[in-house]
Amino acid sequence: MRGGAPPYHLIPWAWGDWEADEFVSLLLARHDGQGFMCYVQFLSVCYRQGGWVKDDPEIIAALARVPLDELQKMLSTAELLGKLVRDSGMLSQTRVLRECRAKDAIRKMQSRKGKLGGRPRKPRLSTGIPAASFDRTPPTPPPPPTPPPPPNTNARASEVFGYWQTAARSEVRSAKVREVVLRRIAARLEEGATVADLTRCVDVALTDPFYLERGYHKQPEVIFRNAERVQSLLARIEHARARPLPL
Repeated sequence: MRGGAPPYHLIPWAWGDWEADEFVSLLLARHDGQGFMCYVQFLSVCYRQGGWVKDDPEIIAALARVPLDELQKMLSTAELLGKLVRDSGMLSQTRVLRECRAKDAIRKMQSRKGKLGGRPRKPRLSTGIPAASFDRTPPTPPPPPTPPPPPNTNARASEVFGYWQTAARSEVRSAKVREVVLRRIAARLEEGATVADLTRCVDVALTDPFYLERGYHKQPEVIFRNAERVQSLLARIEHARARPLPL
């Protein structure tokens, strides 16, 4: 190949230009199938040789795999129509030579940019849309929502105990008794009773004759002794009679 020109295996083919070419039109008008095929093969050889081919009909015929006499006849007609270019013992076709020179210019420009590090990458703009993926793995389901933290049992027990203090207008005998009461209230809450349930137990104890006569309404450790005691007090709600709070 002339000047070490690389071959071009991808041949551009403009059908509009091809059909309007006067040499092609002449071959078709003559019904010259052999000449037409020789011309197509000759163009292909020129592209494969990087634009130029040695100006030797025997070599061209061998490369194009066409009869030598048909090739020589086609070349003489093409030269008369100005389709061939000869230079220093090399032969080419005008359109092929123009296309190859354009490709050479592109290759040289790409080579210069490659030596400089190539074309700088464009900044990737985030669109919020995930890139397409060919991964067939099903997406991982999102984790279940985190359950809210359980309410603080000690705080709720203190709330119930404060309600009893206000409603009964009383106080426990000692700090030790207070700890026992708070521990029993917390146990009832852990068993499933709510703050509303336990405050209703206080209301029942403050109005029930049995609790009033024995003074149990002043003893929260009795009111919240166990789950059975709480259930018993809640069962009395329908039968509790309203009475004024003790002074």
